[in-house]
Formats: sequence, C-alpha cells, structure tokens
Amino acid sequence: MRFRRLRFVPSLVVAALCLTSPARSAQPGDESRVLADLLRLPSDTAPVLYSPGALDRAAHVQKRLESVVKDVHSWAGVDLDLHGLVLAPEDWQALHVSRPYGIPQVVAAGLAVPAWGDEHSVAFWQRYLGAGLPWGGGTPLLGSTEEAASVGLADTFLQVECGRFAAAKTVGIRGPEWIAELLAHVVALSAVMVHEEERLPEIAAGYARLANHWPAAPAVSAFSAEIDFDTWLSYQPVFHRGAEIVLAKDGRKAAKNLLRLPRGNGGQLMTGDLLKRYPALAEWLGQ
Repeated sequence: MRFRRLRFVPSLVVAALCLTSPARSAQPGDESRVLADLLRLPSDTAPVLYSPGALDRAAHVQKRLESVVKDVHSWAGVDLDLHGLVLAPEDWQALHVSRPYGIPQVVAAGLAVPAWGDEHSVAFWQRYLGAGLPWGGGTPLLGSTEEAASVGLADTFLQVECGRFAAAKTVGIRGPEWIAELLAHVVALSAVMVHEEERLPEIAAGYARLANHWPAAPAVSAFSAEIDFDTWLSYQPVFHRGAEIVLAKDGRKAAKNLLRLPRGNGGQLMTGDLLKRYPALAEWLGQ
C-alpha cells in the first residue's frame, strides 16, 4: 500500500494553540461534548473521529492507521485496537491532550492527530528545527509549503506513536524504558521502508535538523516517559538513529524480527537480546 502525498487542509477558524496561548479553563462535560460533535469516518480496523472541515486529513490518517494494524498483525500476530482522533486546535485543548498541538499522542479516546497546519504549528516546529522546515512533497495544493511541512512532521511522529502502541501490546513484561522506545522507532521506520520509501530522506532530514538545532539528549539508558517534553523531543533523533542500525541489519523485516523476539523470552525484550542480534547497538547505547 502506498500513501497519497499529504493534502493540506486549512482551518476555517484562526485559533490560538495551546503552545502559544494559555489553555482555556476546563469546563464540565468538555470532553464528552467534543467527542459528540466530531464527525465519524468508519472502518473495520481503524475508525476515525474528526473535527468538521478535516475529512481529507481524516482519510489520510485512517489509511496510515489501517496500514499499521495490518502490518503489526502480519509481523507479530497482534491485533491493535486503533481509533484515530483528527482534531482542530480547539478540540485538542478541550480533550486535554498533554502534548503540544502537532505531536500525536494516544489518549483515552484514541490517537490524537492534528487536523491541519497553520502559522502556529509552523512556529512550533521552527522553534525546534529552525526556519525552512523540511518538505519533500512538491507544491501543496492548499496552504504554504511550511504549513504542509508541519503536518508532514506530525505524520512522522504519528508513525512512532503507533509504534509505541504496538510495543506496549507485544512486550508483555517491561524492561528498561529505552527498549520500548527503540522498538517504537523500528516499527515506524519499517513501515516507512515498506510503504513509502521515498519519504526516508525527508524523515532523516527532519531528525537531523532536530539533532543539530536542539541540545543533545542525555544517555540512552536514562530515557523515561516521565521526562519533560523538550528532553523527550531531544531523544527522538537518537532513537531514530538506533532504528536505522536495526534496519541496516534486517531491512524490511526489522520490525517483524524485533516484535517476535519477546515470544521466546517469556514476553520480555532485554538489553542482552538486542545486543546479541544487533552488536552495532552497543556503541549507540554507550553514547
């Protein structure tokens, strides 16, 4: 399956994002009201709720989620229960998604994904990557190249968030947290290699820009889901590099091989398992 290039859908209302303005006070019933007002794009494997005006974006996200569900079932025999939420900025805030608008995140109601890019999402990414966001998709049909690029970056992080969901489903007994994060990036990069290999340079450029523009992350072994957002973001190029090491050995079968490793080890995936199969990770882990 190959994905269509992103079609940027502009917002109909100019809304201040949670990153650039104080969050509004939560009102009783906000979340249930927002969910009730969202439109539905049905699917047997990955239904999506979306904010009005974001149908094209919802269809694009749904194809990604359906592909992940199919891939993970093929690779590991695991059925993912993925539900997408394609949200306008104001709906993102009302559902109390903790990450800044533009960074996909699994929440109680599903996997939250931005509905579109605008000047605020561009400013967010420019803070971390600098001016001139990486974009490999030609001239957008609507909106500026940088607005479309901000949504392309969101899609890169969407793949990894799907990988985190898959890792949580396949590794029954948790080891060091960095292992699950590496597995998430391996799942994401494997999916890109299988379905949209032409995006690999664009994705690598985005991570390289982030690594060069933002302070370096602490040691890999110190990674934790509880760290602050800026530190968490600084780790993402590091784990992308780790995934590249794994794919250099196993290619398109990397996610399949790694997702199946816990089966022979009581549901665990430990450091020794990884270093035995991928010796090149030893140097990466020691950085």
